[in-house]
Parts: sequence; structure tokens; C-alpha cells
Amino acid sequence: AADAKAEKKKAEEAARSSGATEAECVAAGRAAERKVFEQWCEKKQKEADDDIENLLTQSQHKGAFRRLVPDLVESYPAGVSPENHVSAKKASTDIKDYHAISYNAEARVYQFYSAAHYHAARRWLE
Repeated sequence: AADAKAEKKKAEEAARSSGATEAECVAAGRAAERKVFEQWCEKKQKEADDDIENLLTQSQHKGAFRRLVPDLVESYPAGVSPENHVSAKKASTDIKDYHAISYNAEARVYQFYSAAHYHAARRWLE
């Protein structure tokens, strides 16, 4: 947020110094904020892609995760109950080591940690 505000202010000041109207200055500031936000989104998606890749290729229970992830994708955002999914039970000891999937104790289901992880898993399955 601080980066976006700083970039917005810098863009607005640059526009003002070039003689832009107030509306043009505001537009320049918004464009700078949008660029920072898009860069942040790309970074988070790359991190999620890496999390899913590691989960499905390097984890101790990668076979269990490979059976669990398609069901998580299909049930998104509801999640998968470990009582109803053998792979969830088998992978449960390994889940804490990977950021991609988390256990929702209130709902008693495994879910993707974020929407970015869901999208990464969908792409991985394609």
C-alpha cells in the first residue's frame, strides 16, 4: 500500500510539473497505483504457482496431493472434508509444510490457502 501511494504521488507530481490538468494528474496517479497493484498480483500468483508445483512434485505425499488437488479444484471454494477423502487424511501430516492448502478448523475442511492457489492448481491440472 505504501509503494502504491508513493508511486501515485510521484506520478501526480510529474504530471503537474509537465502542466497537466488536475484530471490528468489524478488519472496518472491512478494508473501508477494500478501498475503497482498488478505487479503485486503477478508476484502473488507466481508464489502460488511455485507453492502448487512444490506440493505436487516435491512433497513426501505428492501422490496423495495429486489425488486431493483435483477434488479441491472441483469443490472450490467449499473445500474437502478429511473424513470423506483418503488422500486428505494421508497428506494431512504434510500439509503444514506447504502454503498452498490449509485446514479450516471451523468448517473442518481442507481448502486452498488463497484464490491464487486455486488458479495455480487449475492451470497445473490443464
